[in-house]
Amino acid sequence: MNYEDLLAEHERFYSGENRAYYYDEYMKHKDWSSWGNTVPVIEVIKLLGFVLSWDPHFEGDVATFRHAYERVYPRLVRLQGMTIDSVDLDDGNLRADIREIFDDIAYCTRGRRYESTGASKMLHTIVPQLFVMWDRKIRLGILGDENRKYGGNYIDEFLPLMQQEAMDVRTSCTKKLKLDEDQAIE
Repeated sequence: MNYEDLLAEHERFYSGENRAYYYDEYMKHKDWSSWGNTVPVIEVIKLLGFVLSWDPHFEGDVATFRHAYERVYPRLVRLQGMTIDSVDLDDGNLRADIREIFDDIAYCTRGRRYESTGASKMLHTIVPQLFVMWDRKIRLGILGDENRKYGGNYIDEFLPLMQQEAMDVRTSCTKKLKLDEDQAIE
């Protein structure tokens, strides 16, 4: 995909998807400074509310999320500053970290129901330059199977495709607009 196609898709998405407003509002009102090795209940409530605004069947649990977040926090810290277009997806330790983080967060529900869509949205809000949101329709369209929803599918199949897309967008932007890579990323 080139950057012009991405911009057109972004515009089409925002003009047709009213729920995008909830993402923008959540990110605007998120208290980034309170997200350390623990996270305040109010911040978790805001996060789970955002996910619930997208999926009315989502059954996120505040206490379960807080415990999982505390467990994965040391690995999340290592991911800070990484971006989808520059992360080394050949690094086996990094891949294991992402898979385990994804699966831990996906089980942050009442009754331990696996919430893959919710996990991708939550992780995107925590490390937005690295984690890409998905849902059933996206998995079906990109992976060919909406049930390929686990952390292994996310890191082994989905993120590499998203990384290639990001690199293609960056390359087309640098060529078309005659920018260096840093300018194109902005």
